[in-house]
Amino acid sequence: MKAGFLTYGCKVNQYETQAMREALCEAGYAPAGDGEAPDVFIINSCTVTAESDRKTRQAVRRYRRLYPAAAIVLTGCMPQAFPDESGALAGADIVLGNRDHTKLIGAIEAHRATGARIIDVTAHERFEPFGGGRLFRAHARLPEDPRRLRPVLRLLHHPEGARPGPLEAARRDQGGAVKALAKV
Repeated sequence: MKAGFLTYGCKVNQYETQAMREALCEAGYAPAGDGEAPDVFIINSCTVTAESDRKTRQAVRRYRRLYPAAAIVLTGCMPQAFPDESGALAGADIVLGNRDHTKLIGAIEAHRATGARIIDVTAHERFEPFGGGRLFRAHARLPEDPRRLRPVLRLLHHPEGARPGPLEAARRDQGGAVKALAKV
């Protein structure tokens, strides 16, 4: 079985696509080569702007036309933010939200067995703990330098918004810039 990928958006989406690619390879799938029709095509979407939503909808239609026999998977931010609109895209055989990447292989196998559309978007809960799914834990490579990890930890510990770090605090207090930078 061959798999193709298209990723829109940030580095998190790029990372998640790589984690999905590795999980599919572990399950026996191989990346489709140039000019080779995949058996499954995964579109990892972004929904930061209306333009990114438009590009995602366009990609679902385009890859349905290019690969009519492939299972088209729509995942990422667009299904998570707009599950009804994403589920209404007729070109997508499987629609999964951000929390549902661990269900990817099972959803592909279920679709191959039955041919039925699968729409499975689990809503985020307010203040849900960040645990990372199996894909995250299996493929996470945290930075060894703890200074590079600090912004991530700050966001995890303050879900309502990151507290200002020493540089942000120094910008507010012009006279304290040297003291704040010395603490870093």
